[in-house]
Amino acid sequence: MVTVEQFQVRAIGPARPGVVVLAVSGALDFGTEQLLGDAGSRALAGGCRRLVLECAGVTFCDSQGLNRFLKLRREAERGGAALVLAAISTPVRHVLELTGALPVFGLADTVDEALRAAGDADADTPGRGIPAI
Repeated sequence: MVTVEQFQVRAIGPARPGVVVLAVSGALDFGTEQLLGDAGSRALAGGCRRLVLECAGVTFCDSQGLNRFLKLRREAERGGAALVLAAISTPVRHVLELTGALPVFGLADTVDEALRAAGDADADTPGRGIPAI
């Protein structure tokens, strides 16, 4: 678990081969986005094939937070993995919609939905097999 003031990134859920779920909470901004980047990069470097970011607890997301999501998506794709944003909060949805970035992410209503999609035939293709919310 990584915490700075009220920002936190922690692994959640039962272990599944090739899948890492990180719960992200607090303000995702200039002062905290690197923590998310470090945690996501560690998961991807460790052989993760599907990185699920559970974002229900994100209370604020600015352009730095958006940039970190985009960097992690690109890093995942370069490694043949998928990045899924699950249970996105209103602040995350707002910045994704405002910038037109919503369609570039795999989205799931819940972590369970993102994990079920990991078993789909299309799950190995980033952004495919994940229902848009």
